[in-house]
Amino acid sequence: MRYYNIVLPLVKEGRSAWPWVLGLTAFIIYQANGRLIPTQDAIPARLLPLTLLYQIHQGRLDYAGFFGPSESPPPYAFRRVGRHVFSVYSPLTGLLAVPVYALGLPVVGHGPNGPLILEKTTAALIAAATVTVIGFVLARMVRPATAVLGTLIAAFGTSLWTIASQSLWQHGPAALFAGLGLLGLCGAPSPRRALLVGLSAGLAIWARPTGVVTALALGYGTFRWSARHLIWFGAGMLPGVICAVGYNLWAFGLPFGGYQMPG
Repeated sequence: MRYYNIVLPLVKEGRSAWPWVLGLTAFIIYQANGRLIPTQDAIPARLLPLTLLYQIHQGRLDYAGFFGPSESPPPYAFRRVGRHVFSVYSPLTGLLAVPVYALGLPVVGHGPNGPLILEKTTAALIAAATVTVIGFVLARMVRPATAVLGTLIAAFGTSLWTIASQSLWQHGPAALFAGLGLLGLCGAPSPRRALLVGLSAGLAIWARPTGVVTALALGYGTFRWSARHLIWFGAGMLPGVICAVGYNLWAFGLPFGGYQMPG
């Protein structure tokens, strides 16, 4: 009860600043350790902004410039296709990092530590944005103090802190789009909201193949919410699904991309 007595005056009905405050707080705490979790899984997203912004062939999703001759096998997150090297993973996480790199590299410099700093910053931003979205979702579902407590648990008691905020894994964007989909369901049914839910579901699939589970859950939620708006949900999903399959076909000639190729 003491918790509610302290928090309730700060988050009365109709006030919506607290999810932003918790998101900012989470961002600061996520950055506090000042380091990344080393993982090869994050290399594609770390390098993609550099590929798009600074490589000789700007604007290409090709990592060949970062690796040696064709005889040298790239890290496991990549596959060679002829003279090109493409990421097995979706480019969406790296694309989300491009604005941060574009603004941040002139500040932190182009040395070996610059991309690492910006990777950590981007991962923390995505995870903190997810915290804010969760706050807005819970604020529409439960009493304010309970919403704050639930958001704090999500921010600091789940893998948002331990995984998603620490490197540019696919987990962060997948969680963000799942949260945005739930936010779209928090309101009166409308074509616009159903499109938002569908767009979030499609982007969750593009962010990570297991986003299919998120999409199915959001689709079922839309059906229970308003079955007649399912067509808008499906229309909203199309951009993300087309981008996911389109990248795989363009880079690898296979609908499931590098996952269908031997390592």
